[in-house]
Amino acid sequence: MRIRVSKKSILAYFLCFAFIPIEAVEVIIGNSGYWVLTAIASILILVLAIRDKVIIKSIQFIIWMVLLVWMTLCTLINRQSPIYPVYFVGIVAFWFLANDWFIEKGSLKLLEASRRYVGIVIVITLIQQILAPGLFGYTMSMNARTFFTSDNYLGYYYVAYIAVSFILDFVKHKRVQPLTYVMLGVCMASIIISWSVKSVIGIAFIVLYILLIYRRKIARLFGLRTLTILFVVIFIGVVFFNVQENFVDFFSRYFGKSSTLSVRYFIWTQALQNIKAQPIFGYGIRAGQRLMLQQTLAGNARSSHNLVLELILEGGFIGFGIYLSSVIVALTNKRKSYKGKNKYEYLFLLFVIFAFFTMELASGSIYYPFYYMPLILINNLDKIVEIKERSRLYVRQKSLHSNQLQYNN
Repeated sequence: MRIRVSKKSILAYFLCFAFIPIEAVEVIIGNSGYWVLTAIASILILVLAIRDKVIIKSIQFIIWMVLLVWMTLCTLINRQSPIYPVYFVGIVAFWFLANDWFIEKGSLKLLEASRRYVGIVIVITLIQQILAPGLFGYTMSMNARTFFTSDNYLGYYYVAYIAVSFILDFVKHKRVQPLTYVMLGVCMASIIISWSVKSVIGIAFIVLYILLIYRRKIARLFGLRTLTILFVVIFIGVVFFNVQENFVDFFSRYFGKSSTLSVRYFIWTQALQNIKAQPIFGYGIRAGQRLMLQQTLAGNARSSHNLVLELILEGGFIGFGIYLSSVIVALTNKRKSYKGKNKYEYLFLLFVIFAFFTMELASGSIYYPFYYMPLILINNLDKIVEIKERSRLYVRQKSLHSNQLQYNN
């Protein structure tokens, strides 16, 4: 039997390999190897997008390219190399473009490839965590490096993976498949082993949403307005009023992380002072993606550990505004789905995005393309469903045509 692999499938897996970095691969090819891979992948998808006139339809790509220009300006003003904003902002921009190109071409192959690719990596990561937990060493903050990435960042990838899995199950099978629940358990097991508190809590809430709320009428209570207000309240309470201090005993008893709460608040306070010093142009983007400007009580330089603060530090309030506009466009572009037949999937993605940004209150990890899969999905939800419906219609018509030919014969 002859196995056929389409060019789109090959391209999809190459894009996944280039844009979704793996710790074990980076050990072999180095950070520069990934820079070369993403440069090749970006040029390739740019040529295809220009050829097919998709580039003008990719709103997220356009917004992120505006962000790239602004962040580069801020970086130059601060006398830093422009290569860092071009690369770090660019890889996210071109990941948006790649997904938009596939979807505009009526193909789910990139979504399917990213699901399979990341799913395999997650399974290998869990096996490595169990059998050889110290194989890839540790970061400066003593977080374990896993087959995939630092255990402090696993949760963000898993949140995106869960979103992709559930939406693909919905459009293909109209229900969540058993394998997806198995992989959900694998993700949770991996996160428990890594014991990153923000990830444990974030994914636990997603699991509870899936078990108790998903595709039930109560899901309507967690709409865009409600979750936006809730996020703003949490952000203000945590960053400005240190409400987490009231839960020190709880975190100490069940998570063993009480000291990190005080350290985070101290870092955020310093970050706010640094923002006041340069609110317009910020400090630009430097090597390592994040700005090591804040000082801990021990005198060590640290990043802001907060996505919102990190964005303002890097590009000022204008940079944060550009980034925020990309999120707003994604969330509101398909808001009509809230009242349509895809409303529960729209609401599910809203909650996943809420969980992601809530987790990011304790981390400043911005420029990781796969993190933005929930935004890509919610921005293209109607198109994704239409692609599958057209595919079903084509198969049905082909079957009827075949039956008609047999009948005539």
